[in-house]
Amino acid sequence: MIVLRRIFAVMLIFLFVPLFIASSVIAQVNSTVFSAGFYVSQLRKADVFNWAYDSVLPAAFDEASKDWQEQKRKDPDAAFPIDPKEVDPQVTNLLETTLPPEWLQEQAENILREVVPYVVGDTDEFSVTIPLKEPIENLGEGIKDLASDPETYALITDEVMAPEVDKSLKGAGNLPLGIRIEGDDAMNAFKAVVTKEWLEGVMVEVVDEAVPYATGENEHFAIVVPIGDRIEAAGPALEELLAASGVYEALQRPEFRDAVQKQLSGFGALPFGLTLTADQIASAASEVATPEWLQARTEAAVDGVTPYLAGKQDSFVILIPLKDRTIAAVPVAKRLLQESGAYEKAIDQVVDTLLKQSVSAPIALPLGASVTPDEVKAVLRQALPPEFVRQQAEGMIDEVVPFLVGDRTGFRIVVPLEQPKEQALVAIESLVKQKLQQQWDALPRCTFSQATDLLKAGSLQSIPTCRPTGFSLEEMKQALNLTGMPVTEDDIAKQVGVDKTLLTQGVTFQWLLDNFGSLLTQQVRQHVGGAVPKEFAYTDADLRKTLNAEHERLLDQALGWEKSGYRFTDADLRKALGGETSETVKRLDDVRRWSREGATYTDSDLRTLIGKSGPDTLETYDKALAYARDGFTFNQEDLREAMEGSGNSAGDFETIDQNRRLLGQVRGLRFIAYLIPALLLLAIAFLGGRSWRGRLAWGASALAIAALLSFVIFGVVYSIVAWPRIDEALQDAARDVQGVQLIAMEKAQEVAPSVSDAIVGGMARRSLVFAFLAVVGLLAVIFWKRLAGFAKRSKPTQAAG
Repeated sequence: MIVLRRIFAVMLIFLFVPLFIASSVIAQVNSTVFSAGFYVSQLRKADVFNWAYDSVLPAAFDEASKDWQEQKRKDPDAAFPIDPKEVDPQVTNLLETTLPPEWLQEQAENILREVVPYVVGDTDEFSVTIPLKEPIENLGEGIKDLASDPETYALITDEVMAPEVDKSLKGAGNLPLGIRIEGDDAMNAFKAVVTKEWLEGVMVEVVDEAVPYATGENEHFAIVVPIGDRIEAAGPALEELLAASGVYEALQRPEFRDAVQKQLSGFGALPFGLTLTADQIASAASEVATPEWLQARTEAAVDGVTPYLAGKQDSFVILIPLKDRTIAAVPVAKRLLQESGAYEKAIDQVVDTLLKQSVSAPIALPLGASVTPDEVKAVLRQALPPEFVRQQAEGMIDEVVPFLVGDRTGFRIVVPLEQPKEQALVAIESLVKQKLQQQWDALPRCTFSQATDLLKAGSLQSIPTCRPTGFSLEEMKQALNLTGMPVTEDDIAKQVGVDKTLLTQGVTFQWLLDNFGSLLTQQVRQHVGGAVPKEFAYTDADLRKTLNAEHERLLDQALGWEKSGYRFTDADLRKALGGETSETVKRLDDVRRWSREGATYTDSDLRTLIGKSGPDTLETYDKALAYARDGFTFNQEDLREAMEGSGNSAGDFETIDQNRRLLGQVRGLRFIAYLIPALLLLAIAFLGGRSWRGRLAWGASALAIAALLSFVIFGVVYSIVAWPRIDEALQDAARDVQGVQLIAMEKAQEVAPSVSDAIVGGMARRSLVFAFLAVVGLLAVIFWKRLAGFAKRSKPTQAAG
């Protein structure tokens, strides 16, 4: 009978061993994989969050830097303006300050303690709350630290803004007239306005107002940014930028000459036939508007308007004195007029003007003479030489300038024409006489009958058709048929009624001049001389007579500018911007108010801005603000909504929930996995042994066999066979990756032994514990008699006691 029982006991041992190993696995998995404490301990051992900051982030920035360099090589314009590696220290420090490893570890442990029991079915609900107040406060302190770090300011200005400014300047093309703004000059101006200290102060103000609002300590925030002093700082910065740009030397550059040439080509003919070149005009402009004068006036304008924009003054007056420039322009204008040939061309203009008034047709003179307007014009031109015209024109300029600059209330220009007029009259009279002389000399000799007709009193008023040259007595007798008769020259003269001298000597051209020259001179002076006054006078009153009311107003305005300087005030600025009701003027007033009081931005302004994107955006903002104040809470209902929002149906969540509950139920029955091997072990003990010693021997032996076999499997075999393959697989996987993936694989290689030791090694250690218990049982069997004797001896002692 005992043999049969022991056969059954041996058979039960074969069943007990795998069930013991299985129960050992179940127990170890339950205490590790299904336990939040296991994950917490592994997370602590791995020191994941310090590892992430120390290793993962640097590797991530290295990868991002390589990608950036490749993108920069392919398309420089599309790449981010700064190498990500350059901001590695700042970003890492900010993240580590905002989310310290200890805080992350604490939150991860809390999440594991809530979520793992829910996942394995121990609980039907979970609620994870992540407090955000501390990270927000840490973020504020991190931003302050960044703002106080000189390297942060250098990164913003030199690495981010400077390349963008250079790109913008290049994209804008060349400025007119050779003006050039370099990126370094623009950045220097920016740094002079937006200083590190000012920017740090602004960031501190933002943090000190925004953080208490975000965490709920304050219900509102009001960020006040002082900009008045920055506007004042912008004035000198702008002046330096303009000086470096070469704007004040623009009139001296070839580009300005080219621009003038372009304007001249489309301007048409200049007045009075002037011929000015672009070089002449450019040179004159640079002499009048010198770089020193332009710079002084520009800087004075900037200095004048800056306090107004900064809100320290309610008005401004920019005064540009023009008097000195007008005076400086006088010699330049004289030189231009001389170089352009204006004085020579002005002669024609003056002569034409004079003749059009009174000499528009040939002038009839005594003796049948005449003079044409062209002949008069030619004579007048000779009487008005260029040097005379130049002297008179420059005298006019000198006379008008005091009026223009306000030193005199009027002007009177007087051009003396008496001397050139007399010269012209003498020249015209000589011309007429020359013409008459030529006509007289060309006449044929008169017959006696023609001569007597011409020489009768008052009949010779013009150049005749023949010339009386004088006759002898015989010629006269023959002409009168008195041949042979005793008549004398006196008798014949008396008979025909002509002076004897004229008959015998004839009429000479000089005789005509002697008799009719005075009349000729009189007529020349009357008709020609009347066209040319003794002097030409022109006053400011004459000028005003030629102007209409609007032009006269503009003249008075210009004279006022010349006398007192050109004034540009805040009223002029507001008018130029569209008047008091224009949006531009309203923005101007806002800037001035911000300059005085600081630019204020409140939570209401923020909500208004967010609300413009729609009610959903504002709702999201309110949720985020609530999270910041109360912490972010996530539970099983949020998980359901998240799954449904990602495209999963409600049934998917129900399936997961059912599986989770099933797992919980199975784990709730895990005692069966422990009970069955225990019952089998008892059955083996009672079947194999007759006494308690035998039963202990069979039970301990079975337990020892199962425990040692379990230890061999999970300790020896796993360490020799399985783990090397797992480790080799991890190493093989690490060979094909780099960067962050490589760091992750190396961390996996580091963590894997710990996880393996916790799970598989735990099984081996559990097996050793049972093996130890089995050995203790076997030792008890071996030393059973001694133990029994000791027990017997101890009983009387106890009884006696």
